[in-house]
Amino acid sequence: YKAAVLFGLGCISIGCFTLYPAVALGNYGCYLVATITLAAGWVFLEVAANPLVGNLGPGEGFVWRINLAQALYPIGSLIAIFAGYWVLGTYLFQAGAKFVFSFLNPYILLGAVVFLIAYWIEDTPFPPIATGRKSGGEIAALRTLLSDRIILCAMAAQALGIIILVFNG
Repeated sequence: YKAAVLFGLGCISIGCFTLYPAVALGNYGCYLVATITLAAGWVFLEVAANPLVGNLGPGEGFVWRINLAQALYPIGSLIAIFAGYWVLGTYLFQAGAKFVFSFLNPYILLGAVVFLIAYWIEDTPFPPIATGRKSGGEIAALRTLLSDRIILCAMAAQALGIIILVFNG
């Protein structure tokens, strides 16, 4: 779980930092890649957090902890929307290219904050359930996982969900 959390934070940070050059280039493809990288980081964090939260504690509270984590996710999303509106609201009355680049400043700040959080998490010891790895057999386990049609459909649905978030965001 720790590796997935760090990967998700890394994707968010990279996505935030690459938005500015993507807009400066004026290339929609570069902007799309930066945005998808940012959105993929959020998805990795959500997917990694669910089993991590569920496994941190006794087995009888597993479902309660998962439900709590899922209930808090939309609240965090709403807070992020209102915080983004508040931060970007100061730039809404500017026009032209100055506005385009000024609204990217919060993303640079977000990328820096997320990078610092990732650095802090890297040095934070996680419980054994979050850092344990199987010795050997990872490739065979991955092959078995990817040979399951339901898993492949779920991965495709997750990828489409990211693309829809990017195009509607």
